[in-house]
Amino acid sequence: MVSGAINQLGGFPRLVRAVVEQLRTNYAAGLEDLGLISAMDDPGLLFNVSLDYEQMFAVPSEDTPGKDIQVSFVYANAQVMYLQPPSNGGGDLRILYSFPFRVQSLETLTANNRTEQEKIFARLLTSASPNLVGTFGNYLKGKRFREGSVPKRLKVRTVGLTPEVVKSNTQLGVARNVGTDFVGRAFSVSMAETSGLSVVPFGANEATTRALAGRFDRMPNIGDLIKNLGSDEAIDIALDLSFHRSFSILDNSNNANNVYTRGVSFIVKATDVIRNRVVFDKKIQMIVSNPLPKRMLDRLADYDMRYMVQLIILLFDTFNTAVMKEDAAMLAKVGLDPAKDMADVKALKALLLTAKYNG
Repeated sequence: MVSGAINQLGGFPRLVRAVVEQLRTNYAAGLEDLGLISAMDDPGLLFNVSLDYEQMFAVPSEDTPGKDIQVSFVYANAQVMYLQPPSNGGGDLRILYSFPFRVQSLETLTANNRTEQEKIFARLLTSASPNLVGTFGNYLKGKRFREGSVPKRLKVRTVGLTPEVVKSNTQLGVARNVGTDFVGRAFSVSMAETSGLSVVPFGANEATTRALAGRFDRMPNIGDLIKNLGSDEAIDIALDLSFHRSFSILDNSNNANNVYTRGVSFIVKATDVIRNRVVFDKKIQMIVSNPLPKRMLDRLADYDMRYMVQLIILLFDTFNTAVMKEDAAMLAKVGLDPAKDMADVKALKALLLTAKYNG
């Protein structure tokens, strides 16, 4: 959908110009336009923005009979890098700050066709409130990045699915939208957005490496630095997630509605890689109930999709916020025991804060 949406906007160069304009307008240190970077240039900063992941599903509109609501998500990664061109055979290229982010929208579909769906994604990229380009600009406001300030490298290293959750997600018809790609990105975005942490993108960092390689394809000496960046997978803080359980059950019913209770649980393991020490290894969970009008029972699978995605995002956001605030009520809400688990929560917070950019 995103590729079609970009075409509707007038092509990729137009989206690039919109992103550059956000840099020009919002980055406090200013933007220097360089037609081409050479090996003899002074050191400087590179900004890289990549579109990473998309989701879309539809549920019936309760306000407009016969119409659907399109629920759309776009995930992106933005990275700030320090480049010291290899003028004398040396050189340096390293990530100063990395922030994955997400935008979403709910819009009524005026027609159930691909063109209309792509129009909604086009608005989500540039003109909806919020939109992807504007969200990137908001991250930049008031910031001045310095090459001397480099936070620890934090990354969701692995995402696993238990056999039980694979079975239940498949039976519910939600497996394709709540798999490892979604879980890893959703948790990464949650850490970045709720805690202000610098988070290395989930999965192989191929998009960044490819983009940089294309930008400097005629400069082998800079290309060597990019290869080193791509091969340097050393991280300082590793998050390993296991999708443990999921369910959706009919809880109760009345003349108008069925009430469905849905729940998910994950094992969250955080490792201080430098010290080879596990600082947190706990199960988190969340359960919510939502009514469904009986006239819409034929769309139950669509509602399961929507609410499972939203429930997982809510669980991750609540957990990460609770850790940073050391909030007992919020920790209990995600299934932790504040009296028993607070010491581990404090240790996790202290570790994660080393990945916060303080430039």
